[in-house]
Amino acid sequence: MRLNSKLIAGIAGLVLFAGALLPVPSLAYPASNLARTVQPVTAVGQAVEAEPTSRTWGHDSIGVTAPQRTWYLAEGCTARGFETWVLVQNPNAVAAHITITYMTGTGPRDGPVANLAANSRTTFNVADTAPDSTEVSTKVKANIPVIAERAMYGNGRQWGHDSIGASETAEKWYLAEGCTRGGFETWVLVQNPGNDWAYVTLTYMTVSAAVAGPSVSVPPGSRQTFNVADTVPDSWQVSTVVSSDTPVVAERAMYGNNRSWGDDSIGASEAASSWYLAEGCTKGGFETWVLVQNPENTGVEVHLTFMTPAGPVTGPSAVLDAYTRRTFNVAESVPDAWQVSTRVDANKPIVAERAMYGNNRSWAHDSIGTTAPAADWYLAEGCTARGFETWVLVQNPNADEVKITLTYMTGGGLIPGPTAVLPPNSRMTFNVWETTGTQVEVSTVVHAIGGGVIAERAMYGDPR
Repeated sequence: MRLNSKLIAGIAGLVLFAGALLPVPSLAYPASNLARTVQPVTAVGQAVEAEPTSRTWGHDSIGVTAPQRTWYLAEGCTARGFETWVLVQNPNAVAAHITITYMTGTGPRDGPVANLAANSRTTFNVADTAPDSTEVSTKVKANIPVIAERAMYGNGRQWGHDSIGASETAEKWYLAEGCTRGGFETWVLVQNPGNDWAYVTLTYMTVSAAVAGPSVSVPPGSRQTFNVADTVPDSWQVSTVVSSDTPVVAERAMYGNNRSWGDDSIGASEAASSWYLAEGCTKGGFETWVLVQNPENTGVEVHLTFMTPAGPVTGPSAVLDAYTRRTFNVAESVPDAWQVSTRVDANKPIVAERAMYGNNRSWAHDSIGTTAPAADWYLAEGCTARGFETWVLVQNPNADEVKITLTYMTGGGLIPGPTAVLPPNSRMTFNVWETTGTQVEVSTVVHAIGGGVIAERAMYGDPR
């Protein structure tokens, strides 16, 4: 897989953790279990106000620029109170036929087979097929190109995290974020969807140098989890490189505050000299951190630029030594800003992610960046039912304004979304509920005219 103008994808899991997401009425999931029921609203003149959530949990993911016929989702768990949900978006004008296969610590397991209506979204509860499984990855196979994500919840939905899938396997993966100090847990999840054993080696990159990690053989059709603290304990900053002799998929999951929050992201299969991160906020108790990994054997010069509704703001510059990782606090350059995106440029290939926290770090979310803008973005996950908020974040990194149009895909079909003009080097936020009203399942397509953009989706919600 390549994180470039062709595609963004991701998913890596955690053996001891898991989560969940959208319920689907067509699958007859009880609303009491899914906590996605009809959201009461109150008329205010001609407007309608949504019932706010507690924002007990939050999760986020970059979008996908190109639907694909195959998707891999490395993370997943259905044991110990973890929920895992696979969300599939069909942006085509015809129905899509999909087959799901789960990969566990004991090997592959056949999952559901389904037909997805045109321009719709469908949700699958992994526990329906693989209950009480500590480690479970997913493969989604379709007859026409679709988009797949995976959402997870735990501790009675005190935390949630989410990631897009990977449409291609690779022999190398980069995971910029990681911390094993101050109550942080970091887990690297490696999925081997192939027919051969994969010999996998992990290397960790800290603020000072590279540290050799474990090497193991991962059976075909299975998933393996690695606790970063077993090799690099008590480290505030640690990135990971996963190398394999046969193509695999890698994700990273993190937890903190006695697992009161969790976040997750797919890795990047290639480093690049530019990265874009659409989401970001430094106001209202939000923290935003940009994490940059240098996988090169020489130093690299890094420059950050922030994009706000008022235009660009010059950020910090730094030199990262070979095989190291550096963290940047966005609030030091753009304090008290509701909307702020980031561009990271370097003179050599790097990898960049963004992590966010809120409510005194009662929630967290994270996403890998993308290496190029695109005219079309697909965001499979979304819910605007009671107890869920869904926001779409669009970044315009161009020197000219760009016109964008949002379209929502629900279990009942298409809903036209808003149209807007984004000023140069700016960022804009869209509340999905304002257009769709209550929807248990809602995916998004962002289309841009006049230049490429970057799109992410952030969600927040209540406990069960």
